[in-house]
Amino acid sequence: MVKVKRTGKEASSCMKVGIWGGGAIGLLWAARLARVIPDSWLITRTREQRDRIQEEGILLTDLKGKRLRTSVQVRCVEEELPDFDMVWVMVKHTALSQVARRMKRFCHLPAHVLLWQNGMGQEKEFTGFQHMSVNRVVHTEGALRVATNHVRHTGTGDAWVGPLSGEDASAILIPWLNRYRELPIQWDREVEIRAWEKIAINSVINPLTALWDVTNGELVEKAVFFPLMDAILKEVIQVSGNRGVDFSHAFLSRKVLDVCEKTKANYSSMQVDLSSGKKTEIDAINGQVAKMALRDGFQAPVNQALTLLIHAAENRRS
Repeated sequence: MVKVKRTGKEASSCMKVGIWGGGAIGLLWAARLARVIPDSWLITRTREQRDRIQEEGILLTDLKGKRLRTSVQVRCVEEELPDFDMVWVMVKHTALSQVARRMKRFCHLPAHVLLWQNGMGQEKEFTGFQHMSVNRVVHTEGALRVATNHVRHTGTGDAWVGPLSGEDASAILIPWLNRYRELPIQWDREVEIRAWEKIAINSVINPLTALWDVTNGELVEKAVFFPLMDAILKEVIQVSGNRGVDFSHAFLSRKVLDVCEKTKANYSSMQVDLSSGKKTEIDAINGQVAKMALRDGFQAPVNQALTLLIHAAENRRS
């Protein structure tokens, strides 16, 4: 039987934390945690990335262009891993099933898992884990991985963590987060509202920038995209409203326009994935909206069409 590593209140300040995933956000947060939490680890997918980080550390270029090199503890996923109290899962949505399968081989499961993925449905891979709190993180920061050990911070933001499934972790995580107030992450029991706000924004920006190969800013510079934006948001609003999360169309439209303006020179993560021949997270974003609509007894034809178009583009470029 796999045991869960229990963490009491008295131990909340000295938890062993694993960051699973060496992408842009994983590197950014691994460098941050290493400076304030001695017992934090980065888990990489490849031995090559592990070796380079062991030799050179993580190089972080901040918003002002200043470079800071940080030494971190790092393991490859294929190695024997420490017994973590908390794991921050920062892989793409498409890799979650691999993480869950690997975690099932742990001798001691972490008491707390924080899922940082875009979209919805990420908790499904972790429903079989007993006595473990599964939490959602919604974040608004921007980062770009320049090399396997080099990340550029491209935009300020915050992160909010709240309950998703499993045991209630607030009694442990709130004191732990309060101890590290210098980190831009905080507890929010209503994180589901923030998640729906972000999925609304991503459901517009990600597929449109990917399919038309444009920057975020170009979406608001060309009026041809506005009818599509409106149609996408109307479907998202209906689906979220059926789950008790109500938004006005004007509110979400302003949010989309604001994000496009603030990140106007950036390409979305889906555009980058598609142009690189990688599998996108479309199923967790527009695809989830379309699936939820069907379960609710109606169609979300625009989100469904965008999902199919992205899949077609993936197949063409793979």
